[in-house]
Amino acid sequence: GALYWYPPDSDFASPAWPSAWGNHAPYTAAMAARLPSTDAPSTDGKRYLEQSFNVTASLLNLQGFRQVTINDVPNQKDHVYGYSAYDFQGGKRAGPVHTYFQTAKARAKLIYKDKTYVQNVVRNGATITGVQTDNPLIGPNGFVPLNPNGRVILSAGSFGTPRILFRSGIGPTDM
Repeated sequence: GALYWYPPDSDFASPAWPSAWGNHAPYTAAMAARLPSTDAPSTDGKRYLEQSFNVTASLLNLQGFRQVTINDVPNQKDHVYGYSAYDFQGGKRAGPVHTYFQTAKARAKLIYKDKTYVQNVVRNGATITGVQTDNPLIGPNGFVPLNPNGRVILSAGSFGTPRILFRSGIGPTDM
Protein backbone atom coordinates (compact mmCIF):
# COMPACT_ATOMS: atom_id res chain seq x y z
CA GLY A 1 0.00 0.00 0.00
CA ALA A 2 0.89 3.63 0.11
CA LEU A 3 1.20 3.83 3.90
CA TYR A 4 4.58 5.31 4.64
CA TRP A 5 6.40 5.77 7.93
CA TYR A 6 9.91 7.11 8.41
CA PRO A 7 12.04 4.70 10.45
CA PRO A 8 12.74 5.27 14.12
CA ASP A 9 16.34 5.04 15.31
CA SER A 10 15.47 1.75 17.03
CA ASP A 11 15.04 0.09 13.61
CA PHE A 12 18.81 0.32 13.17
CA ALA A 13 19.89 -0.25 16.77
CA SER A 14 19.93 -4.05 16.68
CA PRO A 15 23.41 -5.56 17.01
CA ALA A 16 22.57 -7.76 14.02
CA TRP A 17 22.68 -4.77 11.67
CA PRO A 18 25.95 -3.12 10.56
CA SER A 19 26.98 -0.52 13.14
CA ALA A 20 27.35 2.15 10.43
CA TRP A 21 23.60 1.92 9.83
CA GLY A 22 23.04 3.55 13.22
CA ASN A 23 23.75 6.90 11.57
CA HIS A 24 20.80 6.67 9.18
CA ALA A 25 19.58 10.24 9.75
CA PRO A 26 21.26 11.91 6.73
CA TYR A 27 20.12 9.09 4.45
CA THR A 28 16.60 9.12 5.83
CA ALA A 29 16.51 12.92 5.37
CA ALA A 30 17.66 12.57 1.75
CA MET A 31 15.00 9.93 1.15
CA ALA A 32 12.31 12.09 2.76
CA ALA A 33 13.34 15.01 0.54
CA ARG A 34 12.74 12.87 -2.58
CA LEU A 35 9.83 10.88 -1.14
CA PRO A 36 7.99 13.22 1.22
CA SER A 37 5.10 11.87 3.23
CA THR A 38 1.71 13.44 3.69
CA ASP A 39 -1.19 12.77 6.01
CA ALA A 40 -3.57 14.65 3.69
CA PRO A 41 -3.08 12.87 0.34
CA SER A 42 -5.93 14.41 -1.66
CA THR A 43 -5.08 16.98 -4.32
CA ASP A 44 -6.94 19.70 -2.42
CA GLY A 45 -5.14 18.90 0.85
CA LYS A 46 -8.41 18.16 2.65
CA ARG A 47 -9.19 15.05 4.66
CA TYR A 48 -12.43 13.24 4.02
CA LEU A 49 -14.55 10.79 6.04
CA GLU A 50 -12.86 11.63 9.33
CA GLN A 51 -15.63 10.26 11.54
CA SER A 52 -13.69 7.16 12.66
CA PHE A 53 -10.56 9.20 13.35
CA ASN A 54 -12.50 11.73 15.41
CA VAL A 55 -14.14 9.04 17.56
CA THR A 56 -10.82 7.24 18.07
CA ALA A 57 -9.03 10.52 18.86
CA SER A 58 -11.59 11.44 21.52
CA LEU A 59 -11.14 8.04 23.19
CA LEU A 60 -7.34 8.20 23.03
CA ASN A 61 -7.25 11.75 24.40
CA LEU A 62 -9.16 10.56 27.48
CA GLN A 63 -6.43 7.96 28.02
CA GLY A 64 -3.62 10.55 27.94
CA PHE A 65 -2.51 10.03 24.33
CA ARG A 66 -1.63 13.05 22.22
CA GLN A 67 -1.99 13.70 18.53
CA VAL A 68 1.19 14.13 16.46
CA THR A 69 2.14 14.25 12.82
CA ILE A 70 3.54 10.72 12.67
CA ASN A 71 6.54 11.31 10.38
CA ASP A 72 7.54 14.53 12.15
CA VAL A 73 8.42 12.48 15.25
CA PRO A 74 9.43 8.97 14.11
CA ASN A 75 11.04 8.13 17.46
CA GLN A 76 7.87 8.84 19.44
CA LYS A 77 5.85 5.63 19.52
CA ASP A 78 4.38 5.68 23.03
CA HIS A 79 1.01 7.28 23.82
CA VAL A 80 0.75 9.12 20.51
CA TYR A 81 -1.56 8.83 17.53
CA GLY A 82 -2.02 10.64 14.25
CA TYR A 83 -3.39 10.52 10.77
CA SER A 84 -1.88 7.80 8.62
CA ALA A 85 1.14 8.90 6.60
CA TYR A 86 1.13 8.22 2.86
CA ASP A 87 3.60 8.38 0.00
CA PHE A 88 1.43 10.45 -2.34
CA GLN A 89 2.38 13.34 -4.61
CA GLY A 90 -0.18 15.32 -6.57
CA GLY A 91 -2.97 13.11 -5.26
CA LYS A 92 -1.39 9.94 -6.66
CA ARG A 93 0.65 7.19 -5.09
CA ALA A 94 4.31 8.04 -5.49
CA GLY A 95 7.31 5.96 -4.39
CA PRO A 96 10.66 5.11 -5.96
CA VAL A 97 9.19 4.54 -9.44
CA HIS A 98 7.67 8.02 -9.37
CA THR A 99 10.87 9.68 -8.14
CA TYR A 100 14.19 7.81 -8.29
CA PHE A 101 13.37 5.81 -11.42
CA GLN A 102 12.31 8.92 -13.33
CA THR A 103 15.72 10.45 -12.67
CA ALA A 104 17.60 7.23 -13.37
CA LYS A 105 15.89 6.41 -16.67
CA ALA A 106 17.23 9.67 -18.14
CA ARG A 107 20.77 8.30 -17.81
CA ALA A 108 22.21 7.05 -21.08
CA LYS A 109 23.84 3.97 -19.55
CA LEU A 110 20.77 2.75 -17.65
CA ILE A 111 19.38 -0.51 -18.96
CA TYR A 112 15.94 -1.37 -17.63
CA LYS A 113 14.97 -5.05 -17.56
CA ASP A 114 11.32 -5.82 -16.93
CA LYS A 115 10.17 -9.16 -15.49
CA THR A 116 13.56 -9.81 -13.90
CA TYR A 117 13.65 -11.12 -10.33
CA VAL A 118 16.48 -9.98 -8.07
CA GLN A 119 17.63 -12.93 -5.99
CA ASN A 120 20.29 -11.17 -3.91
CA VAL A 121 23.14 -8.70 -4.00
CA VAL A 122 26.60 -10.21 -4.20
CA ARG A 123 29.09 -8.88 -1.69
CA ASN A 124 32.75 -8.99 -0.87
CA GLY A 125 32.57 -8.21 2.84
CA ALA A 126 30.67 -4.95 3.19
CA THR A 127 31.11 -4.01 -0.49
CA ILE A 128 28.39 -4.90 -2.97
CA THR A 129 30.00 -6.18 -6.17
CA GLY A 130 26.89 -6.97 -8.19
CA VAL A 131 23.32 -8.17 -8.35
CA GLN A 132 22.24 -11.77 -8.93
CA THR A 133 19.03 -12.09 -10.96
CA ASP A 134 17.01 -14.93 -12.46
CA ASN A 135 17.55 -13.59 -16.00
CA PRO A 136 20.32 -15.55 -17.78
CA LEU A 137 20.24 -13.04 -20.64
CA ILE A 138 21.79 -10.44 -18.34
CA GLY A 139 25.46 -11.14 -17.80
CA PRO A 140 26.84 -14.56 -16.87
CA ASN A 141 24.11 -16.64 -15.17
CA GLY A 142 22.04 -13.53 -14.52
CA PHE A 143 24.83 -11.75 -12.62
CA VAL A 144 25.11 -8.00 -13.13
CA PRO A 145 28.51 -6.71 -11.94
CA LEU A 146 28.68 -3.30 -10.37
CA ASN A 147 31.03 -0.70 -11.80
CA PRO A 148 33.66 0.73 -9.43
CA ASN A 149 31.88 3.19 -7.13
CA GLY A 150 28.55 1.93 -8.47
CA ARG A 151 25.49 1.77 -6.27
CA VAL A 152 22.49 -0.48 -5.87
CA ILE A 153 19.05 0.84 -4.97
CA LEU A 154 16.77 -1.85 -3.62
CA SER A 155 13.11 -1.05 -4.08
CA ALA A 156 11.15 -4.25 -3.77
CA GLY A 157 8.52 -3.15 -1.28
CA SER A 158 8.11 -3.76 2.42
CA PHE A 159 8.43 -7.54 2.09
CA GLY A 160 10.65 -7.90 -0.98
CA THR A 161 13.42 -5.55 0.14
CA PRO A 162 14.04 -7.34 3.47
CA ARG A 163 13.94 -10.65 1.59
CA ILE A 164 16.71 -9.46 -0.73
CA LEU A 165 18.73 -8.13 2.22
CA PHE A 166 18.38 -11.38 4.19
CA ARG A 167 19.23 -13.51 1.13
CA SER A 168 22.29 -11.31 0.69
CA GLY A 169 23.51 -12.02 4.22
CA ILE A 170 22.54 -8.56 5.47
CA GLY A 171 20.53 -8.39 8.67
CA PRO A 172 19.87 -10.61 11.66
CA THR A 173 21.78 -13.88 11.50
CA ASP A 174 18.70 -15.95 12.32
CA MET A 175 16.92 -14.87 9.14
